[in-house]
Amino acid sequence: MKKTSVRLLAAGLSLIAVGLATGCSAVDRIAYQRETLHFDDRSGFVAGFDAAAAWLPSDGQDISVVRSTQASDALVSVQSDATLDPDLCTSVPRQSAPDYSFEGMPDVYKRDTVFACGEWSVIASDTGWIGWTPNHPDEQAASPR
Repeated sequence: MKKTSVRLLAAGLSLIAVGLATGCSAVDRIAYQRETLHFDDRSGFVAGFDAAAAWLPSDGQDISVVRSTQASDALVSVQSDATLDPDLCTSVPRQSAPDYSFEGMPDVYKRDTVFACGEWSVIASDTGWIGWTPNHPDEQAASPR
């Protein structure tokens, strides 16, 4: 093999490796118009996420977000031992479901009720809470805030 061919092959393999390492994020953004974010705790979420989610418990940790890069829909998973604030959230019949899912997430369609927390609907998970926005207008209207 000529030196030029070897260099081109090496350069191509390097690009493939870089693409594989960063590709999922780029593919999600371009092909699916979504992005995934992660925050260690609530303060990181508040500082780094540009949508209000007042329902998110103060003890929230290991927060994952999947959201659209084109619209305002989002799904949030948070580890928490806290209950939801009744001044912000109330139980209502479920009328909405998220556009995305997380691996191991409870089946939203098997839930008859959700907590309506403003523009967010929230359900309990094994490790805390799962919330999505936007929710159904009737869920939003039933929310305390």
